[in-house]
Amino acid sequence: MKKIYIYLLTIWCAQSFGQQILQTEPLELIESYTGYYNYTVTGGSLRVGADGTANACTIKSSDMTSLEGIPADATIKKAYLYWAGSGSRDFGSGYEGFDKEVTLAVNGTNHTPTPIRQYRSEYRNNDSNNSLLYHFSYTADITDIIEANRNSDYTISDFEVSTADKYCVNERVLAGWSIVVVYKDLNQTRQKKVNIYEGFDLSSYSQHFYNLSGLNVPDQAEGKVTGIFWEGDEKYAGGENGYSEILSLNGNPLTDEINPGGNAYNGTRSNFEFPASNSATEYGVDIDTYDVGPYLNEGDKVATLAAGTGRDMIITNTIVMAADTYTPEMNVTKTSDYEEAGKRLNIGDIITYTVEMTNDPNAQEPAYLINVEDQLPAGVEYIGPTNREYYINNSEVQSKTIPLTKFSDDNGTNTGTFSFDANGQYNSQMLTIPDIKGVEDLQTTSINLQIAGTTYNCNDLYLRFYGPSGLIKTYNYSDVCASNGTMGINETLTLQNTPTISGTPVGRYYLQWYDANNTVSGIDNYGITSQISITYEYRDPNARKKVTDTVNEKENIIRPSENIEIFPGETVKFTMQARVTDLNPFEKVNTVSFTADNFSDALTATATDKMAVCYKESPDGTPRTTQVGISTLNRNKENWLADDTQNKLGAYLVLESTKKGFAITQHTNPTEVQNPVEGMLIWDSTEQCLKIYQSDAISRAWSNCLQQSCNE
Repeated sequence: MKKIYIYLLTIWCAQSFGQQILQTEPLELIESYTGYYNYTVTGGSLRVGADGTANACTIKSSDMTSLEGIPADATIKKAYLYWAGSGSRDFGSGYEGFDKEVTLAVNGTNHTPTPIRQYRSEYRNNDSNNSLLYHFSYTADITDIIEANRNSDYTISDFEVSTADKYCVNERVLAGWSIVVVYKDLNQTRQKKVNIYEGFDLSSYSQHFYNLSGLNVPDQAEGKVTGIFWEGDEKYAGGENGYSEILSLNGNPLTDEINPGGNAYNGTRSNFEFPASNSATEYGVDIDTYDVGPYLNEGDKVATLAAGTGRDMIITNTIVMAADTYTPEMNVTKTSDYEEAGKRLNIGDIITYTVEMTNDPNAQEPAYLINVEDQLPAGVEYIGPTNREYYINNSEVQSKTIPLTKFSDDNGTNTGTFSFDANGQYNSQMLTIPDIKGVEDLQTTSINLQIAGTTYNCNDLYLRFYGPSGLIKTYNYSDVCASNGTMGINETLTLQNTPTISGTPVGRYYLQWYDANNTVSGIDNYGITSQISITYEYRDPNARKKVTDTVNEKENIIRPSENIEIFPGETVKFTMQARVTDLNPFEKVNTVSFTADNFSDALTATATDKMAVCYKESPDGTPRTTQVGISTLNRNKENWLADDTQNKLGAYLVLESTKKGFAITQHTNPTEVQNPVEGMLIWDSTEQCLKIYQSDAISRAWSNCLQQSCNE
């Protein structure tokens, strides 16, 4: 999976009006799934009353809510429990959240989830005591619990938070919890990208813009987004001091019947998919899910979620988004070298199988978490290793050199002169540094100057090199011209403070001849040659490179745990060898199967090889006893033809001798044989092969040379 970034732009002035924020945690991508995935959420608050009421600082002992929305046949992929509250204390290893151990009960069983991540905020409230306040959040993986109980009633208890005066008086008491479940549903008709972002981003009197990247939106897409926000208060609607209370996606306000415009953080749990479970009494907690399909456009790679508040302080803990996405367009082929050459197999032959899996160049999405399994047929044995070719992200520093426009004289013929202006200056043509698409990590940039030739009146001549930020370097006359009138510069300059390359031209560079004392009337450009080039060293986050490796594996060639992806236009290939060990079965069919987490069907491909010799069983699978046998041995044992210890079953005729041979009639030209009958055999001594006289409905004739094969 490619690395996906979430960018945060914050416009705030919290210190002036409400809080001085000392510690906050920006959001980052925690989990990303692509395929037949979706999610559901629930949660609530243990606070009894709204801010400004008598019970605003009272915490109840437990809180129960129902989890719904998991389809019966769905597979639970990931489930997280979040709990967040006010306060901080030292558990022996430094200050953490006030309570890192809670009880989650479901269907009569109590669980104590173990935190895997923790977040903490610190801020100073601008009250009379200049109070220092803390909030915390813990995340626990509860996938096993959800898998066992699925859609059920969940209760959280044994949850302690601080209700000290500084939290109560300042209306900052928090005790909230939430469950997020990602599931895979193969009955789902649309594939989606599901991203979970986590952090602990505190805001007040500010606007935060979360750029949720990693999307790949098709036409007429469906989508939803859930925000888990702590510490919102209904009574602080509308904003203050020029800051509005807003929640929007791509500039479109997110509202519903219990989340009106201008009051997005009002202590509610809402979900447009399950409106019957909506609650307007989740004090200090907002877990709201909105339909955002109408706000997504074909080709979108990023969606921007804006969260703004005035006096109302909020903490953004988690954002979950699901949006329709494109699917890969895969093709799988399998071949064997014997099949391609049209050759038959014999015992001891070594077959080379080749499998190629290609994502069409016009596809819009990679194949993720691919799984490739190969099934060798009976009658062959694996010869390791298996050789694999596939692609990975290329994080190596790359280099690219671009030749730039040569500076020329006034008439562009390299035979004129450079004429100085009134300030004793002559500027070359502007050299525009082109953009390198997709480059986000520019390492260094260097300019190579190569100038050579002859000129006159060199003593006062300077050469200046300018970039977008101004003068880069000055060459004085002693650098430019030797005493004999020749000139020469060959130098590579490493540029400092190089402008970032990201979607726009970097800037312009130019050379300037400068007559310091205004004594040079012109520069004879005849014989002057110049070349300028720019070299970038950079990391391209979209770059891929082919790698090869080997595995001693004959069946599970590529496992999903390896996270091998196939981007559009890429081909993953593997080759393996097998030795033929048995005549049976006559047809040796090797099958490979391909699946991907975001590909709807399992693809299979086969390679079929045939043996040069086979022994076929009778129709019912039981070999028949041979009826005719000629032996020069003393065979006193009855029914010796039925003795299968010498492989005589199923033959038309058994000839047996230790000293005698069987000679068939020979002829240089079988067509001269008189009165041939159907089934007659003869050895063609000219062609050195056995032939049979056979007939069909039209004619009778001698066959071509008989070859050892199977009656197919």
